[in-house]
Amino acid sequence: MSFFLNLPISKKLLLAFSLMAVVVLALGLFAIQQLARVNEASTIIAGEHIPRLLSVATIDVTASDYRRRQLRMLEKHTPEEIQKYASRLQSDQTILEGELKKLQAMKLEPDDAASVQELSQLWTDYQNQHQQIATLNQQGDLAAAAQLLNGASDKQFLALKAQIQKLITINHEDARAASADGDRLYADAQLYIWSLIALSLLIVALAAWSLGNLIRTPLHRLMQQAEKVADGDLRSQLDYERFHHDEIGTLARAF
Repeated sequence: MSFFLNLPISKKLLLAFSLMAVVVLALGLFAIQQLARVNEASTIIAGEHIPRLLSVATIDVTASDYRRRQLRMLEKHTPEEIQKYASRLQSDQTILEGELKKLQAMKLEPDDAASVQELSQLWTDYQNQHQQIATLNQQGDLAAAAQLLNGASDKQFLALKAQIQKLITINHEDARAASADGDRLYADAQLYIWSLIALSLLIVALAAWSLGNLIRTPLHRLMQQAEKVADGDLRSQLDYERFHHDEIGTLARAF
């Protein structure tokens, strides 16, 4: 402490402003770190949860369209209409299987990966059933095709939709949990940053007050001594031990 007190005033000021700069720098770095944590949570939601939800929603809609077109295929149509429905079914199949591959390639928890794998297997089974229905339809046996479509195929479709809904629920819950985690991180970041701002202001205020006292107090003593001399009191002496070895102390000794 005596080392600082005996420094020249310019160096005291330099150290004080350096301390303020360090405090500001620490506050800025801490704020950046907290914002990075919040950004990471947002990135997880945008980069993982939302794409999964979109893929599962696409699978849900496409599976429903596929089933609707299957049912329409059992109606009497011209060869051109049958070809049109077959083409649309193939398009739906391509879209759905593409989304399944996207899901499987995503970063998934073990339980989610198992659910996606189960969905993929259900879709494969459903496709195998569709091939049988398509064969019967091509042979003109609409009654047998309808019986299969409304029987075993219907049960498979319901199992497929149930698995899709399960995935939707899982991903909604995961997204809500991630969002809640992001909100918590944001609230914590706000609390920490405001607390650090308050602490920084307190440190700066204490530093300014202390530095002001280091300069003001010896000057006040010199001023009192100067007033005594001005009043004709030439016998009073300054207590030099109360002055530090800086410019003001040097002036006091010269006085």
